[in-house]
Amino acid sequence: MNERDNPETTENLHTTDGVVESGGLDAENESAQAPSSDPKSGEASACAEAPTPKAGQPPSDEDDGLNLSLRSKIIGWVVGGSLLVLALNVLVSGAFIAPIFFLIAALFVLPPVREATWKDSKQKLGSRQLFFAVTTLTLIGVFLSPSAEDNELDERVDGISNERTEVPRQVRSAIKTYEKNKTKKLSELIEKTPKDARELAIGFAASSEVASEHFESFYRCLGDFVRSKSGDLELDTVMGWCLQNFQRDPEAFVKEQSLYSYFDVRQQFSMWDGSHPKSVEAIKSRLNDPSSFKHDETRFRIEKRSGTARLIVLTQFRGTNAFGGVVRGIAKTVVDPNTGEVLEVEID
Repeated sequence: MNERDNPETTENLHTTDGVVESGGLDAENESAQAPSSDPKSGEASACAEAPTPKAGQPPSDEDDGLNLSLRSKIIGWVVGGSLLVLALNVLVSGAFIAPIFFLIAALFVLPPVREATWKDSKQKLGSRQLFFAVTTLTLIGVFLSPSAEDNELDERVDGISNERTEVPRQVRSAIKTYEKNKTKKLSELIEKTPKDARELAIGFAASSEVASEHFESFYRCLGDFVRSKSGDLELDTVMGWCLQNFQRDPEAFVKEQSLYSYFDVRQQFSMWDGSHPKSVEAIKSRLNDPSSFKHDETRFRIEKRSGTARLIVLTQFRGTNAFGGVVRGIAKTVVDPNTGEVLEVEID
């Protein structure tokens, strides 16, 4: 009888070069139950066997994939909300740059923004990186925020505005600058530029309710006192003297201060060696050898008389004489303090 027709045969045996291979349902079942040695299929099996949360199970306290844990969400809302409130308060106080940094820091930690960003970029921001970014942005915002002193100055300026017509923004800034510097000594103001000195004078005059047409006279009055008074006097003291002189006789005050501007006169001198360039040119034109001129020192003073003012410049220098020898000399030049033009030259 042929083996194919034998009903008792439950599996086929095939012999090939002495190797017996078995087939049938049992072999198929064993191959289905055996673990795969393929790395890719192994990874798929591991993912398939990952436990899934059961129904009614409380949320995990750890971040899951690109989603935040409950604890992280609570912290994010608290910190982000606080930064948003801080940004709003700083914005109300008048600052415009600092709130931007607080707002960006808040966006870094607010849960909806964090999760949306992670899902779009498919990448999470590490805890250390997040902490560093938020801390840096917050510190920058704090640094740029107005201080309590600035807020107090703003209140004082607002008080001035309420007492009379609205103060222009530029004048408000000048008032704040004056309030910050009013206790400075005159010796600290000597090197001020005309722009900075004028801002101080305008700040005082505006806060004293002086009309804007007289601001320039108070600027010149400040320069006159810086030149002629002790360097130990405070700015607020001498500006008070300017105000007294103005209130005593406004017309005479304006006329007196129109003679010259000390801070503008200082701009006529070289910032490198202190010389007066136009006086130097006038001196050189009178030397035997102009190229031999060497500047040593320059001093100056203001003379006011008969309703006029003159700038007297004394220049010490060296040069060669007609015999080729080096000699020292002193030159006196009389200069128009407003234009800087040399009016007279005397050389000893």
